[in-house]
Amino acid sequence: MSRLFGVFSHAAGPVAPLLRLVEERCRVSAHVNRHGYGMGYAHGGDVLLQRRPQVRDLAVDLAVAAADIRTNAFLAHVRRAEVGGLKFENTQPFRFGPWLFAQVGTLPGGPEVYEGVRSQLPDSLGRNLTGETDAEHFFHLFLSRLNDEGISPRLWSADPARVARTLGATLTAWLLACPPGERERPLELSALLTNGQSFFALSTGLPLWLLPVRPTPREFSPLPLNLTPAHGEVSLGLPAAVVVVDGPDAPAGAAAIPPGTVVVLDRDFRLGWHPAQL
Repeated sequence: MSRLFGVFSHAAGPVAPLLRLVEERCRVSAHVNRHGYGMGYAHGGDVLLQRRPQVRDLAVDLAVAAADIRTNAFLAHVRRAEVGGLKFENTQPFRFGPWLFAQVGTLPGGPEVYEGVRSQLPDSLGRNLTGETDAEHFFHLFLSRLNDEGISPRLWSADPARVARTLGATLTAWLLACPPGERERPLELSALLTNGQSFFALSTGLPLWLLPVRPTPREFSPLPLNLTPAHGEVSLGLPAAVVVVDGPDAPAGAAAIPPGTVVVLDRDFRLGWHPAQL
């Protein structure tokens, strides 16, 4: 199974200390790191990628790999290839303009749906789609629907609530494009998305955990969080940061993101959640 990591903070700072809060997860064995890894992050008004498809079958400590990265928004993905060849273009995260996206799990439908997605994309997005994975096709379908909502995917500024609704609607659109038999399969997917100004998490069957913390001069203090009932919004206050990871077990102090839920976090650290539009 692939592995997924996200960090979002109120201000740019070193990523490694936050990843150390989930130290057992960020130390990835050679058995798990079968097909390489990638990291993406906001930096000085730009979005940078470090994708390492050639670093496979080796143990990796992501906190060490990210030791020199300072940012407020970070995604990392350790790949276990289920769709697409072992090459740079298929290594997550994926980037377009200010947006970064990564997922674990495989969407239903296969090449028939991929072809339908490509036919819907405007040229500006179609030219950016260079790989073979369901994750990259889903990301570009989201960008296309964002553009249909009047939100340019090339701009940093976007209303977080509208983006969250579009993310859920994109999942609905993907499922509707699947043959009926594929559409009824249990959906196991978790995904993270950020434009550096806000942060989004989608959980639909694979466990996803959110750890909110308050930074102090010497440590990070966990913030209590309970993502029930189905809809809600809380203010975490400033300063604050969150770490999001997948995996079967909860890291200490983390809250479970309920299956079928989209979580959105803005720069003021207002955290909202609601059902994905399935």
